[in-house]
Amino acid sequence: MKITMKDFVPSLGDWTGNLTYLDYTSGKPYTLPVKINISQNKGSLEELIWVYTYPNEPRANSIDTVKITRNGAGIDNERVVEVLRSVQANFITTERNGVDGNDHKPAVIRHVYAFGNENLEIKKLVKFDGEDKWILRNDYVLKR
Repeated sequence: MKITMKDFVPSLGDWTGNLTYLDYTSGKPYTLPVKINISQNKGSLEELIWVYTYPNEPRANSIDTVKITRNGAGIDNERVVEVLRSVQANFITTERNGVDGNDHKPAVIRHVYAFGNENLEIKKLVKFDGEDKWILRNDYVLKR
């Protein structure tokens, strides 16, 4: 599976919506509003700048630099495992081995990016070692 910056062109710009994440302590989902601006790093053909703004929790605001690997096989330290392209939307799925949860258990961490001209969704799923079930850790659902 290979990706390029061209795959991310529909995601560039301003987005508004919600982040829903699983609070591992309570076991319940928590939803908060979010705005995301995605732009291409002018200094690099392979980097995107993601600016996250949380109107109700400004201390959580952050900026992320997301880099597509030169060979197009990954995003940051995650390997691309699936790419689906259509006129309506692009879907990119990445995975990496890591740790998650309050007790930092080993897990496979999957991100699913789905974006078109009007909708953007980014899901983080976690499958703990020894488990068969994927857990939806967080889900950004946004519109223009």
